[in-house]
Amino acid sequence: MLGDLAAPKKEALDFQGRPRLAKGKVSAKQHVPPEIAKPPYADSGFLPDMNERIQTHNEEQIAKMRKAGRLAAEVLDFAESIAKPGVTTDYIDQKVHKMIIEHGAYPSPLNYGGFPKSVCTSLNECICHGIPDDTVLMDGDIVNIDVTVFLDGHHGDTSRTVLVGNVSDEVRALCKATDVRIAFPKSRHLRLPPLPDCFTSMAVVERKCTTGNSFQYSTRGSYKYITSALFYL
Repeated sequence: MLGDLAAPKKEALDFQGRPRLAKGKVSAKQHVPPEIAKPPYADSGFLPDMNERIQTHNEEQIAKMRKAGRLAAEVLDFAESIAKPGVTTDYIDQKVHKMIIEHGAYPSPLNYGGFPKSVCTSLNECICHGIPDDTVLMDGDIVNIDVTVFLDGHHGDTSRTVLVGNVSDEVRALCKATDVRIAFPKSRHLRLPPLPDCFTSMAVVERKCTTGNSFQYSTRGSYKYITSALFYL
C-alpha cells in the first residue's frame, strides 16, 4: 500500500498484513434536525456553479468564519482521539456527526454532490474524500480525517492525517516528509518550506490551522473556494 509504487506481485497483495482497500458497506445517511441551518445543497445534493466574484467580508462575517473554523478544529481533535485500532470509519462518522449537530452546525460534506456521509475518512492508499463504511482500522494504518462544518452561514474546513496505533518507520517518515507547516511572517505572506525532492504531494497542515469559507462549500469538481481565510486558533 504505502511502500513500493510499482505494480504488486501476486504473492504480495498486502501491506503489513492489511489487504488492499475494497469498498465496504455504507450505512444510511444520518438525520439532521430541522432546526439546524443547512447550506443550499443539503436537500437537493446539487453541486454549486463556479463563482469568481471577489467577496469582501466585514468584521461580523470574519468572526463567524473564525467560529466555524474553531468548531471544525475541535471536532477534528475529537475524531483523532477515537481513531483507534478496531474502530470502523463509519463509527468515526457517527460520532463526528453527533458532535457537529450538538453544536448547532451542519456537517458540510453530507449530501454535497450526493456524498452520503458527514466526514471524509481516507484510509491508507485512498488519496482523499474517502466515504466512511464498515472498514475496521488496523494497527499501523494511517487515515486522513477531513472535517467541515456549516455554522451561521459559513463553512469551517480542516483535515489531518492520523497515525493509527503503532505505525512503521516507513509510514511515519512519509507523513513527516509530507507535513507542510504554515507560518505567518511579518510580511503577512505565506511561506511554505520545500519538501524533499522525492515527494511531490503534501498531506497534513499545522494542527491548529483551519480555513473559514464563506457562503459556499466548494465549486463543481474543483474544490476552489469562493473565498477562504486561514486562521490560527
